[in-house]
Amino acid sequence: MPCDPAEPEGVRVEREVALALARKILLALGWSTEVIGRGKRLEVTISVPIGEQARAEKFQRSR
Repeated sequence: MPCDPAEPEGVRVEREVALALARKILLALGWSTEVIGRGKRLEVTISVPIGEQARAEKFQRSR
């Protein structure tokens, strides 16, 4: 991920650590992730396994 010179070092490191931890948790759940980042803007795409997707859709319909 490119470094933003205006961003303090501690903030960048905290963001990168938080992102890495979130990705590890999602991978442990069997989900895949793709991160596209530029500076302070990040886009995270999460692919949900089919069974989980069906469960999520059923939950949304039941609300």
